[in-house]
Amino acid sequence: MKVLITGDLHLGFGGKSEREKDSYLALERVLGVAKEEDCKFVILAGDIFDARIPKPEAWAAILNFLKELKNEGRECIAIYGNHERRGGNLINPLQSLAKADLIKLLHCSYYVPKGYNLAFFGMSYVPDKYASDVLREWNPKPLEGYYNILILHQNIFPFMYSELEEVSLKLEDLPKGFDLIVNGHIHYRVEKRFDSFTFIIPGSLIPVQLNKKEAEIRKGCYVLDLDKAELKFREVEVRRFFYEEVESLAELEGKLRRILEISEKEGEKPLVKIVVKGIRSFDLNLIEQRYRERAILHFKKEFEKRVEKTHEEICQKRVSIEERIKEILNRNISLKKIDVFEFMDALSQENFELVEGLLKKEYDNQG
Repeated sequence: MKVLITGDLHLGFGGKSEREKDSYLALERVLGVAKEEDCKFVILAGDIFDARIPKPEAWAAILNFLKELKNEGRECIAIYGNHERRGGNLINPLQSLAKADLIKLLHCSYYVPKGYNLAFFGMSYVPDKYASDVLREWNPKPLEGYYNILILHQNIFPFMYSELEEVSLKLEDLPKGFDLIVNGHIHYRVEKRFDSFTFIIPGSLIPVQLNKKEAEIRKGCYVLDLDKAELKFREVEVRRFFYEEVESLAELEGKLRRILEISEKEGEKPLVKIVVKGIRSFDLNLIEQRYRERAILHFKKEFEKRVEKTHEEICQKRVSIEERIKEILNRNISLKKIDVFEFMDALSQENFELVEGLLKKEYDNQG
């Protein structure tokens, strides 16, 4: 009996650019692996969608995927990530899928499929500074005589989305007794085998942060074979991503030519990020125009690289903005009771009646 493990699909990532199709194509290829390996269960470790309110194309992709799984008797176990989390009584996209009985959604809960000595435990994303407390309060206990899998979607030191983020969980803090611990959220793949358990991060299926690690580590999913007691990585073919740093126009063009020689043999336009130093914007614009039909180019100047960590956190990890807003609100006007996710969702949807109600409730509590 086999279990396929993946996460951070980020369906819909790329907006209306030519990269948007990459996440949908990667999902189709994961489905192919599930069929080829005849996996009875599929684990989705959070951030299935790239947005809390997904676009129709992203819905279509996941619904087709889950329909295929269900038609073939395969079961999907999932947790939601930071890109899906919504506050208060607002339903997030994965809760919608669970209500339609397309996935088994876990949050501080566990699931034992009938007829199998297999137990899935899951804690969906919580803001990282609370993760240790929430996990400690939940205190999951493995079931004796079962193969126990714990699924998370957090920063777990030393594996972090960004060095700027607050982290409360460390590897040594994770609950004891689990056979396999799966963590989402981090976009590069990690596999650590310890005496008593295995820890894996499947990573994202497509390049999202566009950093050096994502260029060095190939993308894919894991297949757990319980009959053979074997865990193996299955590479999934996605658009090749290259990361380079250059200091001259000649070096830039030389590296681009080598990249194109490699990628054109594979038959797909590559994604290339180049950190440049001492090259004029005018020259970069000419290079981009010259190679536009052969590569998707992202240039970052050296001075921009110095603030890249902050830029990543703001642009890629939207939830961190909301956490900072909450800190600002708490510090300046002492709004201690407001759920920032509910508050921000209400603002973004122009639900001013709910905003007014939340503020009124807060000031009534203070009074």
